[in-house]
Amino acid sequence: MAVSSPATMASDPKLIDPGIKKVFFAEFEKLDSVLDRVFKVGTANTAYDEYTSYAGYDDPELLAEGQTYSGDAPLKAYDTTLTTKKYGRKFPVSYELSKFQYPRVAGNTEKMVTSFRIGAERVAASVFNRATNTSYTSYGDGLPAGSTAHTVTGGGSNQSNASSTSVPLTPANLDDAITSMIETLDDRGQPAEVVPDTLVVPPALLKKALEIVKSDKESGTANNDVNVQTLTEYAGSLLNVVCWKYIGAAFGGSDTRWFLLDSSNHQVTWNWAERPHIWLMEDAADSNTDMHTWKGRMMFQYGWTDWRGIWVSNGTGVAYSG
Repeated sequence: MAVSSPATMASDPKLIDPGIKKVFFAEFEKLDSVLDRVFKVGTANTAYDEYTSYAGYDDPELLAEGQTYSGDAPLKAYDTTLTTKKYGRKFPVSYELSKFQYPRVAGNTEKMVTSFRIGAERVAASVFNRATNTSYTSYGDGLPAGSTAHTVTGGGSNQSNASSTSVPLTPANLDDAITSMIETLDDRGQPAEVVPDTLVVPPALLKKALEIVKSDKESGTANNDVNVQTLTEYAGSLLNVVCWKYIGAAFGGSDTRWFLLDSSNHQVTWNWAERPHIWLMEDAADSNTDMHTWKGRMMFQYGWTDWRGIWVSNGTGVAYSG
């Protein structure tokens, strides 16, 4: 809930005005961002960016001596548009607070920084929290990020990057999910070269995820079978576990939903148009009260421009067919 009353000497005796900008930048850079670890982060220079997906080429054909080469071209898939959005707040501050509290940098300034960081993280987490919400789409196929029925422009059967039975996180189910991702096809029906390397979970699944991925032997059993997730010889091994509290139930997500990502090839995208910053509006001083206004703002676009490279299970054991 936003507070509309301005900061004054009486209401906020420990708040600093001239130091706000310096502390804002310093604190924002120090904060850990899961967003940076699970999104492809780039830059936006326009009000919107359009992405066009193409499938790869067909296999080279065997040519007999003197045979004419046949032509080929990339197969156009779907278009996706990411729109730049603006987020911000203003912070009215009295002249007296600005003048007399200059030496005092207090916790309220850091809370301002945290609010922007949390805001960005929660918007980013919404992509994962609504990954199986059929009303929330981004990619040009008009389906959620995790779907059991992704259509392909080259024809053929629909493809899935979500568990149709919402399997819970277990060693066997993780193995099946990895296999499913590795067998992903592009829109032409060719292998998409997807290899998952990141397991993303809410805090409620962190212990289970670490037991599965980090155990030396087969987790949860008395067997001495090698835990293949720790083998360096296997390209999909050594899964990185990322715990993101903003995809948990406490923040609008789920305590059972889990994800696999191919960090090199997924297309879950975040583009900064303006990173969080704050400034004093020199022309916004009230001549009657000497109130000054600081503004904080950030602008970005986000979404996914292809579903390949991400896999999701709701983890509830309930059938899903989105």
